[in-house]
Amino acid sequence: MATFSISDALEAGFNVIRRRPISLLVWGLVYFVLAVLPSAALFSLVGGDIFEVIRTAGAGGRPDPDLESLVRVNSTLTLYQPITFLAAIAGRAILTSAVFRAVLEPQNRGFFYLRVGKDELWQALVFLCLYVLLFIAAFAMAMGGAAAGAVVWLLGGLAAAPWAGVIRAVGLTVVVLTSVGALVWVGLRLSLAPPMTFADRTFRLFESWTLTRGQGGRLLGLAVLILVVVLVIEMVVGALGWAAVLGFGVDGGFDPHRFQAFFQKPMEAWISELLPAILAFSLVLSLVTAALYAIVTAPWAVAYRQLGAPQTEGA
Repeated sequence: MATFSISDALEAGFNVIRRRPISLLVWGLVYFVLAVLPSAALFSLVGGDIFEVIRTAGAGGRPDPDLESLVRVNSTLTLYQPITFLAAIAGRAILTSAVFRAVLEPQNRGFFYLRVGKDELWQALVFLCLYVLLFIAAFAMAMGGAAAGAVVWLLGGLAAAPWAGVIRAVGLTVVVLTSVGALVWVGLRLSLAPPMTFADRTFRLFESWTLTRGQGGRLLGLAVLILVVVLVIEMVVGALGWAAVLGFGVDGGFDPHRFQAFFQKPMEAWISELLPAILAFSLVLSLVTAALYAIVTAPWAVAYRQLGAPQTEGA
């Protein structure tokens, strides 16, 4: 039975970053345009009302926020969230296809491996289907877990007092871990649908289930290692971000009084003052996100290639 190398897969994203750093910068700009700017535009529409809700909640003895502002926020979010969601799906499809192209078709560079065509449409479709399928699976497992938890709780009630709590605690823990484990297992079995869809230039979903048969343990190990790498990177970036915040606008170190006084200004004042820093930080964060896309996405292309895809030169 064919298998794949976890180490080769884990290295793939770093190889893409090392070999194509300019492409990575362009991917970051694409993410900034397709994901960050729509979110920023949405915040510009609702930010004032959100701050009004926060300011009026509990002010003057009123326990409730300003209802008119709250209605405006909900209406705007309801109207524009589908747009930002579709923009995020489009951005993910474009960047994922670019990473797959860099790994599976490194000679097909084009415009930094970026395209907008049928490959990206198929990726968007497979992502949407995965979201829906995993949501249905999560709902079904939650319902099953709730039923099993109720049975465990009743069984615990039948036991003697010293054992009732133990039976319930152990039983509920087993139910939760089983439900989560089942959902993770389904996700791993379908994890190669995106690279298969890209390589075959057509929709692939349950074909991944066949290809990943017998590979659950290795796929889980790969997923855990990717998660560890991502967490380490996010902790480093988060630490640097907090260092910048704590040194924000203060000579000689962090002054909590000046920090608090700054954010007591009207929202328009501190947003305008912070706008250059916010945009710069968002751009840097977009570049980090592009790197994370490569680190998270490339391993699955390598796993797909080694499990039986047509052999091509890869990253």
